[in-house]
Amino acid sequence: MKPLQQLIIQPEFAYFTLDHPNGSEIASANVLRTRINYQFTRELFLRLVVQYSQEEEGGRQTGKGLNIEPLLSYKLNPFTIFYIGSTHAYRELGQPSDLTQTSRQFFVKFQYLFRI
Repeated sequence: MKPLQQLIIQPEFAYFTLDHPNGSEIASANVLRTRINYQFTRELFLRLVVQYSQEEEGGRQTGKGLNIEPLLSYKLNPFTIFYIGSTHAYRELGQPSDLTQTSRQFFVKFQYLFRI
């Protein structure tokens, strides 16, 4: 979907199963993932990926998870780019529908091409 010239939204749904060789299901998962891209200027770009999953084993729900991954990039030229981003993971650990943050990472990357 492209509601604005600078904004692109890409929703995606996937269903996965793990089966025994005899055909019976061991586990399954529903995954809803959305990728949002926004181009502020020619140089400045933001990407946000949000993913929600539900897992089942033997027909009963075993867990839920939420991942959020923002990324901001600034491109000086095609060979020089600066990135800053993070990842945030949430899992259902205790009470149903109570998500707890299980991990978080921040990163910075600078890319530059040296010519010899």
